[in-house]
Amino acid sequence: MNRARDYERLLELVVGILQDLEPARPWPAVLVTLNEQLNGTGALVSEIAPTTGTSVVHAVVPQRLGQLAPMLDTCVPDDPLIQHYLTTGDLVPHTTDEIADLPTWQRTVSYALVRDTVGAQSCVSIPLMAPAGSHRGVTVTLSERSLPERHCGYMGGLQRLLIALDRHLQHLEHWHKQFLTEASDEDAGHVDTVVQLGLTPREVTIIALLADSLTAAAMARRLGISPRTVHKHLQHVYRKLGTTDRLETVLRARALGLLSPRGTDATRPAPPLLDLRTPPL
Repeated sequence: MNRARDYERLLELVVGILQDLEPARPWPAVLVTLNEQLNGTGALVSEIAPTTGTSVVHAVVPQRLGQLAPMLDTCVPDDPLIQHYLTTGDLVPHTTDEIADLPTWQRTVSYALVRDTVGAQSCVSIPLMAPAGSHRGVTVTLSERSLPERHCGYMGGLQRLLIALDRHLQHLEHWHKQFLTEASDEDAGHVDTVVQLGLTPREVTIIALLADSLTAAAMARRLGISPRTVHKHLQHVYRKLGTTDRLETVLRARALGLLSPRGTDATRPAPPLLDLRTPPL
């Protein structure tokens, strides 16, 4: 399978997820495809925040690799990839052998764990967007020391695709959770309202960000897309809600039950505004 076909296959999968208002376990499907394309032995999405002392595995394939989740904190101090990203803020995808020599890597707890759990010899990490001082990313464990040659030029486009997916899913989850914090029955129909209006999941996230008074550029950074794409989504939202400006749109969305009366940021913080240092989609 060539590189272009690999990307098209993953793109088709991601587009399908972006079009689903309530995607069921989206990350495992992506990880299975990514693991297959990179000749990996396993893959996971994790987030490490030393300042708060938290390490979380959000999704993992195969399940046996999930054994690493409780031991992630143990891996952090000597894992060369994790330490590289935490100390430099680098957002470029790297394999273990690009960061550390073989003897150094083989002395780490991480090496022993991935070798014994899924037969891996190396890892490749694809950073996602995260607050300063923390690391969020997709890691694929590899049976060889390096990536297949055909994928060396594939990682940039792949990363942009994964960042856009990750940001969209975080904001869509935040939108859903604002209704879960409300006790009234009136909020139960928010998904039905979206369907009746013909809104896409991406347009729903745009409406939620409008309520936060963000500019198009800020929305673009939040979602990992271009400002031009944001403006296109805004035009579609105005047309579907029968509005002409931002304020009218937010008021209309609240009246229709698309936004919590208390605002989207009342009880649960939205994903933070971050700088996207890779070209947006």
